[in-house]
Amino acid sequence: MLVYSDATLIEAVGWAAAGAGLFSTYSRTMIPLRVASIVANVLFIGYGSLRGILPTVIINCILLPLNVIRLLDIRRLLDGVRNAATGDLDTEWLRSFATRKRYLAGETLWHVGDEAREALYVFSGIIELPEIGKRLETGAIAGEMGLFDPDGRRLVSARCLTDVEVGTITYDEFRLLYFQNPEFGFYLLRLVGRRMRENLDAGRVR
Repeated sequence: MLVYSDATLIEAVGWAAAGAGLFSTYSRTMIPLRVASIVANVLFIGYGSLRGILPTVIINCILLPLNVIRLLDIRRLLDGVRNAATGDLDTEWLRSFATRKRYLAGETLWHVGDEAREALYVFSGIIELPEIGKRLETGAIAGEMGLFDPDGRRLVSARCLTDVEVGTITYDEFRLLYFQNPEFGFYLLRLVGRRMRENLDAGRVR
């Protein structure tokens, strides 16, 4: 390992590395924390190389790619949350949680006041919510509002305008998804807020 002889430069690199490390510890938000950690890793690698301290070089060479990976993960998550904020959420991964069922045109999925235990993901077809004059088509989620109703009851009816294939997702599974997947949790909050606004606009309570 090459050992540099300029003590002033070495100490400057060391203090800069320490400062970046302190900033990463102090930071309360994840992106600045990871960026500061990456900078600290690079500077500590430089400091360890200049001083000839092999353990410092090795440990930071290990930490550097880990921090880069975590930073990229956070960026992907934020991009997903931004998509969820616009209502443009890719819900294909919900398929693994859903139990498929088929209904014929004209069948009623539930009535107002029925006990609510599950939500539906619409794989194909059109579902009508007659009390509020709304139609849900492929890719929509139906029945999620019962999760937030204190009495656990359906607040509108749902019937099939066409042959429909849905995936049922129990509320327990919904809660699990909500807490495990921030993107889905944000999307669900956005969806509920939009539903409430639509209900106010219609002058009804769903």
